[in-house]
Amino acid sequence: MYIRQVLRDGPPLAALQSLECYKAGVVSKPMDTGLRIFNPLHLEVVRVFDQKTLYRLCDILRSFPAEFTEHNTTAFIHPGIYAQSLPSQLQEVRDLCYSFQVGGNYLANHRINTLRSTIRRLLRSATHAASFPETLAYAQLITLAQIIRLLNSTDPDAEQIERDNKDMWALTHTLWQNAPTQLPSTLTPWQAWLFSENVRRTIMVCNILLAVYSSLKRGYTIHSLCVEALPFDLRTQLWDARTEEEWEVATARTKNPALVTLSQFTALHWGVGGGSRFEDLLLLAFGK
Repeated sequence: MYIRQVLRDGPPLAALQSLECYKAGVVSKPMDTGLRIFNPLHLEVVRVFDQKTLYRLCDILRSFPAEFTEHNTTAFIHPGIYAQSLPSQLQEVRDLCYSFQVGGNYLANHRINTLRSTIRRLLRSATHAASFPETLAYAQLITLAQIIRLLNSTDPDAEQIERDNKDMWALTHTLWQNAPTQLPSTLTPWQAWLFSENVRRTIMVCNILLAVYSSLKRGYTIHSLCVEALPFDLRTQLWDARTEEEWEVATARTKNPALVTLSQFTALHWGVGGGSRFEDLLLLAFGK
């Protein structure tokens, strides 16, 4: 992976016209898209993934919809957060995931059109979410659907994809900006941790998905250094707990500090194998 830092006090860079211009350090005509994501200091990194890393990132991301279809859970959606039942919108996206998993080429164009229209409808609905948990649910299901659209399907409408990507990015920005600093005292420690970790992981996976798509289409991606300052729970094994009792036992066994920044996590684990797919995803996407 090739990394170039871009430190500037101004609007986001326009898409580079070619990778050769980027390598030569020639960037002209900055363009303000009006989008501000995790970028209060305008510190950005240009990343170029090698093909092996890029394909591995794609493989991990593609596994999430299938896992959710089968188990109602994946690396950024924990079943405990929807203890009673899945919201109807998540059930709808799960059915879409299943149709792409088993459908093959049968009615492929119809399924792509359905996927596209569903994503557009959900993005519009997300702007009217009545609560932060509802915003989180929209972000999770849209990310699931976009994984299929960006990595598993052949949607020919490239311009609409770019618009929807910006809207999805803006939605995760809303998660970042509006995340509560304090949770209701009625939540148990497990419920509070679960909610917070779902938020953090959803933001991370969305960021990685868009970076991978940009890399596949343009050969590079740009993201803010502020993403790497996102707090992350080092105790990744806690995600595997399916009940509050299991979670309490697991936390009792862990004496290490819980929250570290994403950059600290990758520094601690870089070059160490044997982690979960989610840990591998973070290391591949953010490792130096």
